[in-house]
Amino acid sequence: MYNAFTTLLRPLHRHRITLLALLISGLSVNPALAETQYDSLIIKARAGDTAPVLDYLQKESKAGPLNSGQVDDWLQIAGWAGRDQEVIDVYERYHSSVNLSSRGLASAARAYRNEKRWDQALALWQSSLKKDPTNPDLITGMIRTQADSGRGGAALQQAKELAERNPSAQNYMTLSYLSRATNRNYDALQASSEAVRLAPESEEVLKNHLEILQRNRIADPALQLARENPKLVTAEQYRQLERDAAAEQVRMAVLPTRSETERFYIADQALADYQDLLARWSKDPDAQADYQRARIDRLGALLVRRNTEELIKEYESMEAEGYKMPDYARRWAASAYIDRRMPEKAAPILTSLYYADGKTFRMISITR
Repeated sequence: MYNAFTTLLRPLHRHRITLLALLISGLSVNPALAETQYDSLIIKARAGDTAPVLDYLQKESKAGPLNSGQVDDWLQIAGWAGRDQEVIDVYERYHSSVNLSSRGLASAARAYRNEKRWDQALALWQSSLKKDPTNPDLITGMIRTQADSGRGGAALQQAKELAERNPSAQNYMTLSYLSRATNRNYDALQASSEAVRLAPESEEVLKNHLEILQRNRIADPALQLARENPKLVTAEQYRQLERDAAAEQVRMAVLPTRSETERFYIADQALADYQDLLARWSKDPDAQADYQRARIDRLGALLVRRNTEELIKEYESMEAEGYKMPDYARRWAASAYIDRRMPEKAAPILTSLYYADGKTFRMISITR
């Protein structure tokens, strides 16, 4: 990582190496140490204010040729700012006339990757690795781009070897990313769990783990992780996690693989959770989609508890309000109508579910 940043703050004069050392070490830098305008702009960029130095480099490029360090800076900082097209434009303008460092090449590779221009991205990762072959960030970038481009098979083996050779949190995160990209969700969870063990305070690691928990439909641990680390999610994402956890209880209660006592207990827990969620979300304008989905999913818990009268009342109320009812909820409603001896209402639902074209039977899921 040291090499990846040295030229970003490459001093225009040798005596500025003190400033660089302070920045690399993670110590705060006294602005008084910034002896030139360019140093000051670089410090601002590292703090997140990238526009001034990018404007400066744009103007300097019109006034005269930039040196390789300045072009590297431009590529990297524009990448920080999320200006992928600018990175690509700068790279294509200068790559044949200046000797770019590995970090400049890597910045261009990321931009091409973000634009899904896989061949250019992979070629640039290879070029950057020729300059710095042991840099783990470059290796990770190469592997992830291979996965994103649909070439995850070979990349997965590379990721496994990288994690075995250097069992760091970052390398296990890369392995989890590759496993997920190749639909090896359980392997992704194992690798992500190992990354959390190695770096339990890393926001990046925890966020990756949360995404993998969700992908594996491990709803309650995902919600617990977000509850303990609220910075990982937005309010909307947190509502989805709450909704997923309640819906998971409904799925467990509906499936006839447990005793009736267990199913009733789980359904009661779900109903209690839905009561809390619906009370909080009913008057929140930002939560209306979650509110509607929670009302629908709650029907499954009512069916398990054989409260079919309330289920029918809620179902018909939602239909009258214009809700688009998913197939699994319509099946629950049909079961409730049958339980209440109302076959005339159950029949059209079941016909539309199982014989949508009037003659061909089709299977549907009994849960979400």
